[in-house]
Amino acid sequence: MAKSLDDVTVKDVFKFIHTKRKAEGEPKEELILATPEDKIETASKLMGIHGYLSLPIISNYGTPQEKYHGMVDMVDIVNVVMSELGEGATMDDGDMALVTGIMEQPLTYILNHATYRVADNDRVTLDQGLPDAVRYTFIRNSFFRVTVCDASGHAIGVLSQSDIVAYLDRYPYLLGPKATQSVQALGLCTYEVPKVKEDVPLFQVLQHMFEVGKVEVAVVNAAGKLAGSTNAGALRGQTDLQVLKQTVKQYMQERPQLFPAPVLVKASDSLKGVVSKVSMERAVRAYTVDAQQRPVHVITLNAILSCLINSGWELNNVTMADVIKARGKPPKHVVFDSDTSCGEVLTTLSKEGFISAPIIHRDQFFGMAGVWQIMEDLLDLMDKKVQGSLQEKDHAAGGYQHAMNDRVAKDLLWKKPVRDVTRTNADRAVESDSLADVLTKTFLAHGFSRITVFGTTGQLKTVVSIRDICKFIAKFPDILGERADMSLEALGFLQRRVWTVNQKDTMMHAFRMMRDHKNKSVAVINSKGQLVTSVTIMDVWGISRDFMGLRQMIAFFKSQVPDPEDYEPDNIPLPMPPTCTPETTLKEVMISLAQTRAPCAYIVDEMKAPIAKVTLTDVFTLMNRPGTEGLRKDDFGHLPQPPVPLTTPTHPPPPLSATLASLLESSETTPNH
Repeated sequence: MAKSLDDVTVKDVFKFIHTKRKAEGEPKEELILATPEDKIETASKLMGIHGYLSLPIISNYGTPQEKYHGMVDMVDIVNVVMSELGEGATMDDGDMALVTGIMEQPLTYILNHATYRVADNDRVTLDQGLPDAVRYTFIRNSFFRVTVCDASGHAIGVLSQSDIVAYLDRYPYLLGPKATQSVQALGLCTYEVPKVKEDVPLFQVLQHMFEVGKVEVAVVNAAGKLAGSTNAGALRGQTDLQVLKQTVKQYMQERPQLFPAPVLVKASDSLKGVVSKVSMERAVRAYTVDAQQRPVHVITLNAILSCLINSGWELNNVTMADVIKARGKPPKHVVFDSDTSCGEVLTTLSKEGFISAPIIHRDQFFGMAGVWQIMEDLLDLMDKKVQGSLQEKDHAAGGYQHAMNDRVAKDLLWKKPVRDVTRTNADRAVESDSLADVLTKTFLAHGFSRITVFGTTGQLKTVVSIRDICKFIAKFPDILGERADMSLEALGFLQRRVWTVNQKDTMMHAFRMMRDHKNKSVAVINSKGQLVTSVTIMDVWGISRDFMGLRQMIAFFKSQVPDPEDYEPDNIPLPMPPTCTPETTLKEVMISLAQTRAPCAYIVDEMKAPIAKVTLTDVFTLMNRPGTEGLRKDDFGHLPQPPVPLTTPTHPPPPLSATLASLLESSETTPNH
């Protein structure tokens, strides 16, 4: 009998599942597989017949030439379909013909598709220790099922997350001291529930899941109550693609066998209790709900396993390739020529929702340029033309004055080529670089928000943002080490100064403060000193669409209602940034920031007044290797540098200047892009 999880092997779980099936009168489970030549539709039918979410793809099975190609699941199939349909699909006759054509393709079409999650760790061996098997397959790669091989590499079966949870339910002592702790205390009640309304067409739900990188969403009724959940697996076995036009409610009502009642738990329930509930119902998730039965948090089997077995990731053994892979769907990115005008760059970035993009000219990498450099230059030009900003009286009746000099400054800058605002080409990395090195030499050293990542042979691969790294750490919070469960107060974040503006100030005043104090954002307070919203670099997008908004009152510019002048200034509905308390843990903050696009979270007191803030830069500096906390530049690396050929596979480290005294005494660097 195993004394702990460390003593359990894959064989133990595999044998237990077969014994359990036999005891329950179920037939012996055979290995159901597909070949690379099988049609995608055939694989979907097999999954529907056997109730599986995925199948191993194997050629020449049972022969000396047996070859394993990977595991394909319904998520892969749906991702390929949604990727090919693109945005704006309506499932008209043309879209339906495209989907039908994809389903007729062989499985190699999926294996070679850009959205496919390369199967480099979806196999385990019988003699492999369970912690390692779980760590490298389920936790790091988020697989639902993995192929089990014998010592010779021959595939003999499949192991799922549900199998492991069933084993833990049978032997709960393996949960260790965490068995009796509440799921809330273990940090499992921190993941917000992605949800959709039940009257939405099914194909739109699948589109949304693909765009945001979710594999499942909760379904709520008109009152917001939990009605069930849906995922790509709900389509397994379907041959009539017209069902994609049905609403989620209609689809669920006609196929109740695919949508069992959701498992509901309380935040106060013990881990042992939650494991027992999901195992009994053979569920792959559980939900916490509020008093009105509205979903609040989701607890997945992957989260339960991650609570028991760490990812093994550290800053030194994570590469940029790992961060890119964890993002899932290949993200869009735009590239500009160095001759592109600043006006066109800002307009395009605003439309696409980016804050920066690579600048390329004749196969030379000039660096990243974006909204903040353009705004900095605009403010400098305007300061030269007009001193001071408008007074509150200028905003009477919701109006504003727009100086002619503002327009002159804007027109001058909008026509400039973007290369004139490109500060440095040090904002780059190679996909083989470790996360520790990239944080130290690039993000923290220069205050970048986004960098260009090149392949090992010099080709431009993608763009990685500081938020991508935040999401990676939120997915694998054990990287934070012992700090993960420490409070923000204990970590010293309450000493972090907050710069504030009043909601009656102008957007220009807020941007100037961000520029002058080198901050990515400023807190916006009302007349009572309470936090009501924030101004961030992403608000530059709004300025690009409505330049006159630069002189607008913050409360009007950020308003969530069409007629803010009908409200008293303190009562205008405004979007709130993420907030937390001094008792909030670092892990909770990282998960919260990963679920938003905000650059920071504000620590508020009992009166909702901002007393400090937590930025991603602060967190990364805190967790970086000892001795590197001073590698951040005071001048943000704004010295011009020669362009870099795209064929250069490696790059020299950027020059580093004087160290800062400490994290909490430093100001937050305004991003170069």
